[in-house]
Amino acid sequence: MGRAATTPSHQKLTGAHFTPPGLARFLAARIVKHLPSRPAPLEIWDPSCGDGSLLAAIQEALLARSAHFHGLDTEAHSITSARLNLRPVNSQTASFAQADFLDYYTQNLAPADLFSDERQRASADVIIANPPYVRTQVLGASVARRLAAAFNLTGRVDLYHAFMVAMTSLLRPGGIIGVIASNRFMFTQAGASIRELWLKNYKILEIFDLGDTKFFKAAVLPCIIIARKGATGKGNQIPFTRIYESTFDPQAHVLGKDRDALFECLGNGGVPKVTINKTTFKIATGILDHPSSISDTWSLRDPAEAQWVTSIKRTSHTLVGDVVKVKVGIKTTADNVFIRNDWDTLPEHLQPEKELLLPLTDRFRIERWLPKTHSACPRVLYPYDPTSSKRRPISLESFPKAAAYLQSHKR
Repeated sequence: MGRAATTPSHQKLTGAHFTPPGLARFLAARIVKHLPSRPAPLEIWDPSCGDGSLLAAIQEALLARSAHFHGLDTEAHSITSARLNLRPVNSQTASFAQADFLDYYTQNLAPADLFSDERQRASADVIIANPPYVRTQVLGASVARRLAAAFNLTGRVDLYHAFMVAMTSLLRPGGIIGVIASNRFMFTQAGASIRELWLKNYKILEIFDLGDTKFFKAAVLPCIIIARKGATGKGNQIPFTRIYESTFDPQAHVLGKDRDALFECLGNGGVPKVTINKTTFKIATGILDHPSSISDTWSLRDPAEAQWVTSIKRTSHTLVGDVVKVKVGIKTTADNVFIRNDWDTLPEHLQPEKELLLPLTDRFRIERWLPKTHSACPRVLYPYDPTSSKRRPISLESFPKAAAYLQSHKR
């Protein structure tokens, strides 16, 4: 008995996307590392395959191992490109379809009714994916509400959240999933439902927080999660690797100019700082701090940071959070553009309007009990309406100097 599609139309939101070659190869290699060595053919899916780069990367990592590759995408030209990029060899096959994965879920994978034949449901041994990242503000309130109802989601709904529910249904127990996503879900209250989904359905094998490495043009801080479906349990040791831009260090290991070289340093440890094209990145490893509640935010702290936090809690009389409500910090993905203490030295036509420049302090500029007045206080270009109870972007048409400044830094 068929099911009617219950998801809203989002054909224009889930189209082709580009995954950098180095990132695709790295994700594929980490997935293959955790696969069992059994000879049976693998069913490998990418539910939003774009040009097929992720499927091609995992095909290369499998070294001609028997596999059936499945790719879905809403764009016809993406399917055409994917067929050209993926060329099965030996006992491999590939099938591609122009289809919306969320509609495919509601018609084929959603929880069965009394008359459904579970044996006919598709299942995957491996899912490799870079799901669409479309936030509530872009989806629109009505679409977000329908997604939340169809996929049993709470909080601020992102298209990626719905994809995670559908992919979890597609993956068979013991299967491996490797996804690229925004790291935002780990650290904000809005990501509670997705954190619950991960911890209830998967044993997380590895987390790679790629921070501000800027592999994508979008202002999103990406992460990679590798997990096995089933075998869950609170208290599992979840290793993570974190890489963020740091101050330039002439002593850091130089890797050249290609940012893909950063992946050589992830997953093998031993290199705390590397420099790519005159930009230094700090690499840290550790174990995920398990929250007291399954829906609480996650903390990726290396051992030194964990010891530092423990020391603060033990010796502090009062924490800032005991006095005021602390929300997530500003994530600009381009601090040197948005945070400066020399705004007044810029050419007049590039000096953003004063009302958009807000004073900023941090742990280096505060002491008992007030910010240090003798320190140069940077200001942040904050292009949101501070009077709004919700984060509402300002219209740059009303602030031509700020618009000119931001345009001058467009890559």
